[in-house]
Amino acid sequence: MGYLGIYDIIGIQSYIFNTSKLKEIIGASVLVENALKELLIASIKEVIKEEECRVTDWSYREDFVLPKNNNILAEVIYIGGGNAIVAYRNKDIMKEVNKDFSKKLFENTYSLKFAFAQIETDFENFSNDYKRLNIEKEKFKYSSNKTRAGLNYSISMQDIDTGMPIIGRYNSEYLTMEKKLKRDEELKSRIKKQQNMDSDFIIPDEFEYMISEKYQNSYIAIVHIDGNNMGKRIEEIISKKEDYSEAVKSIRIISSSIEEIYQKAFNDMVKSIEDKLSDDDFLKKNGIKLTEVDGKKYHVIRNIILNGDDVTYVINGKLALDSAAIFISNIENNSFPLTDKPMSCCAGVALMHSHYTFSNAYKIAEQCCSLAKRKAKVKGKGNTKSYIDFHICSGAIASLENHRKENYIFPGEKPKERDTGSLKYYLYDFLERPWLVTGESNELDWKCFKKMYVDLLYKNGNNKPWPRNRLKELQSKFHLGLEEVKEYLFECKSRGYILPGVDIEDTDYDRKLAAYYDVIELMDHFAFIEEV
Repeated sequence: MGYLGIYDIIGIQSYIFNTSKLKEIIGASVLVENALKELLIASIKEVIKEEECRVTDWSYREDFVLPKNNNILAEVIYIGGGNAIVAYRNKDIMKEVNKDFSKKLFENTYSLKFAFAQIETDFENFSNDYKRLNIEKEKFKYSSNKTRAGLNYSISMQDIDTGMPIIGRYNSEYLTMEKKLKRDEELKSRIKKQQNMDSDFIIPDEFEYMISEKYQNSYIAIVHIDGNNMGKRIEEIISKKEDYSEAVKSIRIISSSIEEIYQKAFNDMVKSIEDKLSDDDFLKKNGIKLTEVDGKKYHVIRNIILNGDDVTYVINGKLALDSAAIFISNIENNSFPLTDKPMSCCAGVALMHSHYTFSNAYKIAEQCCSLAKRKAKVKGKGNTKSYIDFHICSGAIASLENHRKENYIFPGEKPKERDTGSLKYYLYDFLERPWLVTGESNELDWKCFKKMYVDLLYKNGNNKPWPRNRLKELQSKFHLGLEEVKEYLFECKSRGYILPGVDIEDTDYDRKLAAYYDVIELMDHFAFIEEV
């Protein structure tokens, strides 16, 4: 008999996004990523000092050796997606590892916590043990006490953001221990990445370095991407494998492959962006001005989270939507590991000014992604495709869905429901988003979005380009009602401005009008990375 333990880092979002300083956000993300990949491994090595008595290089192994080799006291089965599963020979070793891990986690991150659940097992039926382990993990996560590091003495200075005590002044800023740890980690990570970069761009450590021009009407964007049905796919594979050796081999292949696929998709997307940043005509045409210091230019993108199928990055606002579409297309070129089923994912994009509250923008990006995934499930009917949603941040929003119900329907109307059982999404009178990324020939997808953008703003055949002031006027008419929209479109048509594909004389409402509204709303915040 032995023990199977599962580790889950908790409070990740509040730890990473409780600040609007890019240095601290990136540093927090690196600390979260290292928590299991480095600190847990270090604890196992600290407790089990003999190398031949532990297995920590799980990604390079296929065989599960602990049940076959009595000398092995602990074996990491896998680490990924904020989780780790470790097999232990006995409870004493497991307790010592967890004790050391708690200490290391506090010393290196200050406030990160982990949930841990365990089951006793004979290592005979992995699919059954995997189910039991996850049930125990959920019980522990929602029943454990949420402890917090000590706060202030009456004589200590207090941090205005977190309430934690100030420990010192660094580069003219007062910092808590947590903020100092985050900034130190960001600096180490940035120096290492800068040394390994193939391009000459400088990695930005401030949001201002990523916008087109400081103090101008420039936007940055948070892009949040999440894989579709990943847990379900893994469960389908693991549930069929009782044998531990086969199951562990499969879960290791899946975890490593997903990490590799998403990393490559991100790297290829960044390369596409860098090719455009080297094109002066592209920069001039799209009003993108790169920040330059000592003859070197700052990059326009920096990833925050790249952990399996969970991806978040910040980027110059004009490149956000097309970068997300490129990333998704890169993912779609792969099959899910150990299957022939295509992979897909959804993205949420929140465009904001650099001074906008970052945590609020991240929540909006998350909500966009969630709405995209919901539409993908309802429309997919078992064949879930990739969708992308976006929102331009201006004021505080608690619920994006409620905001759209109140602001994106004609006066006196209600949004139309589309559902399949327990799932539903809404059709708004003048929103098409979330947008399908890759569709069939008769579907409105991202290529259609880009073509509509060209049709509106550039001369295309006999179509005159629309002046921006007319498009802004058309946008305002939507908030007055359908009749006002059609009346204005008739007036524009008499002057040679048309919306290709829209029959304004049709008495029924044309959904393509909603698609054009999306294009108009985004027209000042969009640049092609890939041409139509």
